[in-house]
Amino acid sequence: MGIDRFVAEILVAGILITLSFTVTMFELALFSSDKIRLISMRERGVKGSLSALHLLTTPDATVNTIILLNTLANTGFSVMITEIMIYLYGSDLGSILALVIGTIVIMIFGESIPKTIGIRYSERIAVKLAPVFHKIIRSIMPLLRAVSSISSVVAESLGEKFYNKDQESFSEREVKIFLKLAQKKGVISRIERRLIEKIMRFMDLKAVDIMIPRKDLVMISVNEDINRIYELLKKYGHSRYPVYQDDVNNVIGMLHVKDLLIKNVEKTSDIKDLLRPIIKVDPETKAHDLLRIMRREGTHMAVIVDHNNNLLGAVTLEDLVEEIFGEIKDEYDIINK
Repeated sequence: MGIDRFVAEILVAGILITLSFTVTMFELALFSSDKIRLISMRERGVKGSLSALHLLTTPDATVNTIILLNTLANTGFSVMITEIMIYLYGSDLGSILALVIGTIVIMIFGESIPKTIGIRYSERIAVKLAPVFHKIIRSIMPLLRAVSSISSVVAESLGEKFYNKDQESFSEREVKIFLKLAQKKGVISRIERRLIEKIMRFMDLKAVDIMIPRKDLVMISVNEDINRIYELLKKYGHSRYPVYQDDVNNVIGMLHVKDLLIKNVEKTSDIKDLLRPIIKVDPETKAHDLLRIMRREGTHMAVIVDHNNNLLGAVTLEDLVEEIFGEIKDEYDIINK
């Protein structure tokens, strides 16, 4: 090997490790970028933000391009460093040194350093390099389609062999571990983590899990004396009461304290005109479905009944919301505090 070729191989090795550095750095920068920030940058007209968003919406082509470029760069660098070491130290020692030095250089300059930089300055690097990678992807699209087709066939055949339906989604435990790590990294706050965990728990709850049992309900007969009703309001201090007719299993509506006070009901008045609608649901109704139904029907209370229409308990909109956000005091609670 002549000196000119030796120098050329050093230059090529330098170019290839620089390519590996750049590709790895861009990969981490792009996929660590906050999509909301990129959208904001696009709205402000930041150059490269549109290309970055496009690459994120076509992950298969982006990842295949990154793999292709990194493979070419690292393989080419390994070949060059081997040629250089053999030229300097001979075949036996040169091959060993090439393996050791090549591995160290790729680990440091092709993996560790660029990944650290990519994560630290994600959006800034992503928008700078995205237009270049976008052009590369467009220029090698036929090759990428061929690689993607082969990958899909192999992945599907292997996927059928190793597919496990039970592993199709994350378990609750895995999500909680992820949330804990996200809090440690500062991605979410402790309050946000607890809120997400409460929402997860809420999705598993049923009406029977939240309801106030029948024995603890304060109910009012539609024929109850007004004075007696006022005594009940004063004694229990609730804002809403289920109202029944003849039998407690025959709930016909809900009485809101506010309606009683605002309309200044006379002793001889009929409270039936003050009743708000109330819905009846099965005890197995999911809490999130019940919340949706109550919002749709515009009611703040639901009674839980069995298949024989026997009253089991009641749930208020406030009960459902408190399962997520904790105790909420309404205006009546505050007045009577």
